[in-house]
Amino acid sequence: MWLPDAILLKPGKLNPDEFKSIQRHPSIGGDAIMNVESKTKIQPFLTLGREIAYCYHEKWDGTGYPKALKDEAIPLSARIVAIADVYDALTSERSYKEAFPHKKALGIIADSRATHFDPVIVDVFLDVEAEFDRIILSYQEAE
Repeated sequence: MWLPDAILLKPGKLNPDEFKSIQRHPSIGGDAIMNVESKTKIQPFLTLGREIAYCYHEKWDGTGYPKALKDEAIPLSARIVAIADVYDALTSERSYKEAFPHKKALGIIADSRATHFDPVIVDVFLDVEAEFDRIILSYQEAE
């Protein structure tokens, strides 16, 4: 079962049942990729995608979902995508919020070092943050 638009596009805070639905989406995506992976020969590419789908909502301190993985039990691919996903969510306008400026997004990610995110990946992200800002600005200018 995929997530209904009523939940994905909801302008306000999710209720507990809606949030439980949101928490199922990594497993839904991972299961879908695993199904395809079992039927094809391009498994290395799909294996990486499956790792990301299952684990990019896990948190470094073990409080994420769907499996509450912690530290290096979270695949490296998912630890990297987790930061990119949160950065995109913070700097993009959503039905429930305005886009945050780049500097505010950096602060939120930096403050989540060693809790939400792998501290080494945060350090690398902060080393290249100007490139993220450049990309965001190029998309804003294109609109």
